[in-house]
Amino acid sequence: MVQIKSLISSGVDVGVFNAQNVKEVDLYSECGGAPDNNLGIIPDGSMVTLRRGRAARRVKVNQDAASECIYNMFGLSKPLARIFRLQNKARYTLTYNTATKTLTIRRKPVTFYTLKVTSDPKLSRNRVVIGNGLGLSGALGITLASGDLLALSNGLRKARLRLRKISRDFELTGVFRLNPAIIQQLNLVAGKTYSVSYNQLTGTLSFHGITIPKARKRKLVIRRAGKRSCRFC
Repeated sequence: MVQIKSLISSGVDVGVFNAQNVKEVDLYSECGGAPDNNLGIIPDGSMVTLRRGRAARRVKVNQDAASECIYNMFGLSKPLARIFRLQNKARYTLTYNTATKTLTIRRKPVTFYTLKVTSDPKLSRNRVVIGNGLGLSGALGITLASGDLLALSNGLRKARLRLRKISRDFELTGVFRLNPAIIQQLNLVAGKTYSVSYNQLTGTLSFHGITIPKARKRKLVIRRAGKRSCRFC
């Protein structure tokens, strides 16, 4: 019988927990704010071949519950993370081959999203304020801490600003504030929504032009019975 191959991919944020188990991994594939829930197709308890480059290992996939999150997640122990050279909080693409039951890991350094630029005259010129929690920082994969330098780029216009993450409250998670002088320096327009991308390797947030804002609807996520709670949400 000919096997019909189907490749299914999704982006995940890696979480490394303090454990020694090298036989199991946790997959949180049903985050309500994630761009997709494609990897939910992998049955809970499945045995798969985890692969990255030349490294490969058979592991059990635990489909765990984590509906209140902005991006799907992939959890594993420190020893497994070392084997596959995975960094805690870094973003990767997982591709599942339904025929061979292989789950391939690749780095996903760049994430695209949209944000609205807000002018704040009271904000220092060397600061940028971004919503935390279920908002912009999580969606874009900005793992920098408050006080770290974030590079902003709009074509040839550049700026390096001190990051300040604010509020995990849902109503403030979409905040992106700059001093008016920096908005002018970057040739941006306050009140407009831009297509942007963030590169985890360079720590750069790039602007790609004004876009029409779309309402983001939170997806209804139906949890499977018996799912475990998120270990690193």
